[in-house]
Amino acid sequence: ESSLTHSLTTRGMYDSRNSIRAYMKGDMFDFLSFQMDFGLLLDRLDSRLFLLNDFTFKSEGKYDSIFNVMEDNRFYYGQSLAPEISLQFLDGNLQLRWASIQRDWGVGRNNLMISGSARSFEGIETAIKFAPWLNYQFITGSLGKFQTNSYIDTPENSAFFDDYFIRDQMQGTKHNNNFSAHRVEVNLPWNLSFGIYESVVYRKRFELAYLNPLSILMFQQINVGDFDNMFAGVDAQWRIPGIMRLYGAMATTEMNDIKPNRFFKAPRNVMAFQAGTDINIPFGNFSMLTVQYTNLGPFFYTHYPVKLSHTDGTIADEIYDVMYVNKGQNLGYPLRPNSDEILVSGAFGFGSGWDASVTAKYQRRSGQYGFKMDDYMIYRAAVAGAYDDKDFNANVFERVFGLELTVSKTLKDYPMSFTASYMYNAQTARSYVPTKYWVYDSTDPNAISDEGYAAPTIPDGKIGDAIQYAPTGPWSTLSHTHAVRVGVKIWK
Repeated sequence: ESSLTHSLTTRGMYDSRNSIRAYMKGDMFDFLSFQMDFGLLLDRLDSRLFLLNDFTFKSEGKYDSIFNVMEDNRFYYGQSLAPEISLQFLDGNLQLRWASIQRDWGVGRNNLMISGSARSFEGIETAIKFAPWLNYQFITGSLGKFQTNSYIDTPENSAFFDDYFIRDQMQGTKHNNNFSAHRVEVNLPWNLSFGIYESVVYRKRFELAYLNPLSILMFQQINVGDFDNMFAGVDAQWRIPGIMRLYGAMATTEMNDIKPNRFFKAPRNVMAFQAGTDINIPFGNFSMLTVQYTNLGPFFYTHYPVKLSHTDGTIADEIYDVMYVNKGQNLGYPLRPNSDEILVSGAFGFGSGWDASVTAKYQRRSGQYGFKMDDYMIYRAAVAGAYDDKDFNANVFERVFGLELTVSKTLKDYPMSFTASYMYNAQTARSYVPTKYWVYDSTDPNAISDEGYAAPTIPDGKIGDAIQYAPTGPWSTLSHTHAVRVGVKIWK
């Protein structure tokens, strides 16, 4: 499999992905099947050709080079793995799977808890159909890490990637997490369905409370110390067979104020929303139009770093992250926190192996607070009322538009397919400046416990963190990128 994406406006700017994959698969007895997919990659990456939130890669763990791995714009080699063992019993009503595959849990296109755009992770998964109207899913697994060098590491992306730390004869990585989640879906009359789900990201440890498929993870998280990254949500969909589907979802990682007049603007109500529709189009073999809106609130998917002391209990010897990240990418919806997106997509099947798609995205990001994966809420500041109420529209500092047109052809008599795409991206932004700080009484940034106070600046001799920002200055001139991508896939 090979693809080449090349800029139409900048000479020498291109992204090349090349892989050779081998697989084996088979069945044992009448209840067990297995598959192993192993790939060798040779890639040259350039994120500038893609929307910031769409850039992805397939190598496991890291890329390597026989030359200087710190140099940009070289070809790097990597490897990909997709093992899977599946079992099913009771006429398919009980399914077990141990696999490292991509998943998409929910009703939308790329969902809030586990998104189809996220990279695969190793997990043991259970699906039970208790009745025609009641389904249950549970998964527990290990999230992956990705170490990077300058070739894909940017200040905007740095929080997603991992690195070793070596301090006082200790070593480790900042992303070293497990993940557990479950989902209940109820099929109601009139083609309605309702789902409720929750998940937790936690530092790798043997935590039986998170391994029990029948646990309520939120309660268990509180019981084991209330320092893991908790997530909960609901969704619903309504189908009009053969015509359309309507769906919506809401999720939260922190809920503090449920009064109606404060629900949407309280800073500690950390929420996300998604709504959309799929409309069948009577064209070709099968065609569909999707319109979807997604909003991620401030601090969504983020989590404060956990500090551990192995000495006197006052200074952190080890600091690790439990943010919603897997293998260098968001495990959930592919947006930064405090962002929204309007997505319009059409898929068209023409017959004779021809297919086409068009996808347009308009994304905005607000810079009030909590708009980066490593920009977490300081709870002492929140308790003190230091954060102003949420105001998304008044603090927008980034606007992005992306368009992708794709045509593909699968040959009838040969195991081969071809794709060709045109990609257009436009972006404008303005600066933002800190307007409020949380100032610490201590001068040691690794203090385990330290009181603080809000201030417009950091006084001399003190240390502090910016907790609120405001956009400033004019919008930048609209920047454009045009690129084409061609690809071929051969299989046997």
